[in-house]
Amino acid sequence: MGLLSFIKDAGEKLFGKEVKAAEADPSKKADADRAAATAIEQHVGSFNLPITALTVTFDTASGVAKVYGVAKDQPTKEKALLAAGNVAGVAQVDDNMTVEVNTEPPATYYTVVSGDTLSKIAKQYYGNANEYNRIFEANQPLLKHPDKIYLGQMLRIPPKAWCGAGGAGGGGGATRTLVGAAVASRAACWVFLPIIPREMRSLLSRRPLESGR
Repeated sequence: MGLLSFIKDAGEKLFGKEVKAAEADPSKKADADRAAATAIEQHVGSFNLPITALTVTFDTASGVAKVYGVAKDQPTKEKALLAAGNVAGVAQVDDNMTVEVNTEPPATYYTVVSGDTLSKIAKQYYGNANEYNRIFEANQPLLKHPDKIYLGQMLRIPPKAWCGAGGAGGGGGATRTLVGAAVASRAACWVFLPIIPREMRSLLSRRPLESGR
């Protein structure tokens, strides 16, 4: 819940002549609002995200889109909000969505600036430019190619590590398949670590950790 701010002039150009007509003639605003809302709703729907009862309203005067619906999970909700906000003419998105299963913490949002690449953004957030594919996958299907980002576009940046209640990922002991090695602590936190040789892992598992070392 809450408002997300976007670069109003950036993004997909969805609005037709109805919106331009409303700017010149306020009496046509209601029609323009409905036309713009329909365009945004269809755009979000085109990504086939698992959302039920998706509904969008839009106010052409303020540039605020209100998004309603029930998303399968937190990442799906965030992608829907980004799809609605990364539209030319949208200044803010009012999040009125809920999720069926809330097992992951919210992602960080980042707005692309001049000179950005996913590798550069990955270096900023993860300390490793080679982690760019994590950001790309976190924004699919909104992103079609890791090199196809644009100035003013907002992206979701998944956390470097996250904790879930009741087991790995909040699934009460469910397992997750991750690229590389990941270790689940007793607090059910996923922490990404370098791959450790099997022999070393066996040794470490037998040797208790010593305090202060």
